[in-house]
Amino acid sequence: MRQKEAKPLTKTVDPNALQPTTTTRSDMRIKENSVVHAMLIFNAIAIVLFCMLPGLQILKWMWLAFCLQGIFSFALICNLPHSSWAMLLAPSSLAVTYLSISFGLGAFALRSDVATTLRDTRAGVGFWYSLSSSAPTIAGVLLGSIYLITLSFIANWRSKGRDMLSQGLPGMPSRSTFIVVCIAVALLVTFSVFPLNLSVLGASDDISYPVRLLCCIALFAACQNRRPLVRYAVYLAAAAPMAMMSFHSKREALFVVIAAITVELMAHNEPLKVSFRRIGLALLAASVVFVFILWASVMRGYGGYHPTSAIEGVRYIPQYVQEPYFIETATSNFETNSTISHTANCIHMIRTGELKMQWGATLCKFVFLPVPRRYFPGKPESMIAVYTQHVASKFYEIGGSFPVTLPGELYANFGIPGLVLVVPLFMVLDSFFFSAARSIGEDPFGFSVLLAVYLGSSSVMLVRGSGLDIYIVYAAIAAVPAIVFGVVAGRRLPWRIRIN
Repeated sequence: MRQKEAKPLTKTVDPNALQPTTTTRSDMRIKENSVVHAMLIFNAIAIVLFCMLPGLQILKWMWLAFCLQGIFSFALICNLPHSSWAMLLAPSSLAVTYLSISFGLGAFALRSDVATTLRDTRAGVGFWYSLSSSAPTIAGVLLGSIYLITLSFIANWRSKGRDMLSQGLPGMPSRSTFIVVCIAVALLVTFSVFPLNLSVLGASDDISYPVRLLCCIALFAACQNRRPLVRYAVYLAAAAPMAMMSFHSKREALFVVIAAITVELMAHNEPLKVSFRRIGLALLAASVVFVFILWASVMRGYGGYHPTSAIEGVRYIPQYVQEPYFIETATSNFETNSTISHTANCIHMIRTGELKMQWGATLCKFVFLPVPRRYFPGKPESMIAVYTQHVASKFYEIGGSFPVTLPGELYANFGIPGLVLVVPLFMVLDSFFFSAARSIGEDPFGFSVLLAVYLGSSSVMLVRGSGLDIYIVYAAIAAVPAIVFGVVAGRRLPWRIRIN
């Protein structure tokens, strides 16, 4: 009897079936790029369509446009591949945050006539709607600048920021750390008592703040291999005296807080994931900043309390919040009205010919800083000086100023094409930041790391409109202690800056 052939236990497999069914990395990257490109195109079209509305409607709803633009920009940034918490402190991220919130709140306050006349009679609803003829240009410049800054960050991140996660902090040699800490504390005490005077160059009487901020950054870096409670204690010990010394300038104290958070996130960098704990910490940090601004306002004389000490100033905060004029003074405290009103007014004056186009004069002022004005009467003025002298000459004579934000200054120099300059500017700053985030683990006292944290923390000063000249001068001053700390830490070439 013929036996049946045994069937094989294994089935013949088609070679094509062995091909992976999952999406390859290149396909995922193409898909990611397509989504990002589509979102950017949609964003650009939305800005153009909004600028085509009637002028009064643009001014009425501009606050909402800024809110949506900020949300859209952060949605793009936070959804980038390999995103991390430290990227939220990059100069471009800070710029998008500051401009979106400041312009949004300011436009809403002006639209609602929630304005103060303590220093600035221009910040009101009547003035706001008087700019209707230039509203499309104003909206295009301000929204377009936020869009371009976001675009520069995305392009830079894809080429240089993907591997910015730190590899951890090795233990620094105790001797080097001890010497750096001693030098930093000594410089902090010295320049807190004795001012740094460079008035011969046309600067303010005391410009020791960059040195003090850089020393704080060095102290923050020195404690990164310690326990969290030790790190937080160092942050508080460094920030509290700086805040008390700088209550006349909220921004200076705020930069210390930003620097502490930047070093913390760089050194202990983690992928960007949201949790209730992180949300709570973010809200706590925002609350601390809010209370500090109120405290600084009381110390500066708002409310007429005239506190004699920092502790007494804290006690007046609840009473200050309950005052009937609190909302109006708060808009002045946070500079919500003045930030957008003077920027918009500057754009309007340039457009109508009331203020002359600067053609790069205010941007290149830093080149002539070493030359005293008495030897060069034609030395360029800053944008703050040009604008304030034109709209409030008497206020300028007594030392007052009305800053014009970076987008407004770029428009005042080159018109709409000038906005493109934000792309190379923030690409350089972000590249410096990404390089520092990668190397802080192996070189926390390196010149590039310390100076990059300083430049990032103080970048709000540049965006707000303090001037490129002040930003560069302060960076040059901060570079001196950064070199000292780099040499102490054993770096033979502390001046070599890596931007890759």
